[in-house]
Amino acid sequence: MDGDYPRLALELGLVDRIMTRAEAYHELAAAGAAARGTQGFRHIEFRDYLAQTDLQGLPRAGNKVAVVVIEGEIMRGHQPPGRVGTETLSQRLQEVAEDEKIKAVVLRVNSPGGEVFASEKVRRDVQAVRDSGRTVVVSMGDVAASGAYWLAMAADEVWASPATLTGSIGVFGFLPTFAEPLGDLGIYTDGVGTTPLAGKLRLDLPLDEDLKRIYQLTTERTYEEFLEVVATGRGMDIDSVNEVARGRVWSGVQAKERGLIDQLGTQRQAIDSAARIAGLGSDYEVVYSEAALSPLESLLLDMTGSSMKHLGFKSFFENPFAGTPVERLLRSLMSLARHDGEFVLTAHCLCVSP
Repeated sequence: MDGDYPRLALELGLVDRIMTRAEAYHELAAAGAAARGTQGFRHIEFRDYLAQTDLQGLPRAGNKVAVVVIEGEIMRGHQPPGRVGTETLSQRLQEVAEDEKIKAVVLRVNSPGGEVFASEKVRRDVQAVRDSGRTVVVSMGDVAASGAYWLAMAADEVWASPATLTGSIGVFGFLPTFAEPLGDLGIYTDGVGTTPLAGKLRLDLPLDEDLKRIYQLTTERTYEEFLEVVATGRGMDIDSVNEVARGRVWSGVQAKERGLIDQLGTQRQAIDSAARIAGLGSDYEVVYSEAALSPLESLLLDMTGSSMKHLGFKSFFENPFAGTPVERLLRSLMSLARHDGEFVLTAHCLCVSP
């Protein structure tokens, strides 16, 4: 067909005629009532029609199932789209909990994890939504591991796809220091302190052994807390959780076999399950709760479509690894390293992040 796909569709009987939109308008005008101006035929948009009617005789769902998207590294505070900020997400979950028509919530989780404090904060916010009487179901995307799995433990039910990377039940501490690189440049630091640990958190000093021991104990205790959270959420004992934990990553199928999730399926199936658990039957509306974009972000998305949202300006023009697993791993490490002189406990799967 020399690339003439409309002609091919016509010859195969997939369409009846080939015409432009203007020609289609003329056909509709000839078959119905012509309109003034350039509209061709008298018509009304569906939304305008609903707004001008009382909807008598039409089904109208009063109950809602809200889908809340949790995507990106989990961090404290307010974060832009592409990262999960505790304050940003908390505000959205609170709005969901205050909407009386929302009877069930589906958390669409696509995250490699992040800070322990932030993950626990989100888990408690999710638990608050559940305590308000809403059903909460987690639907896992490509990755829902470590801190992302931590927060999922507050849900009534957990779904994953067969290929979802999940689990990674583990914790590590992160404190960057630059004593050795500075030493290579001939730069050294010394001083006098009034207490044994004075100045030990300086980035230009090596990690003190006493401080290292304190941090190690803190990390081990946080890992025990992670095991306790999973044991409570999954109805397992600590030893059984530890057998499948220790930072190991599982596919969705493997996680199901080990009791880490409830069901394998799609987001649509998770939504149906949430409605079923909440007793909504089939009379409900699905709504999506997403963080509001700034005026500049809205303008850029309108101008470029969704491509810039996924590529980003810097990665597109400056990063030779953009879109590769290397770039995503570097981005994860950079997120973890944004804490000047602060020891950070992290539940983060350093696997291919979304």
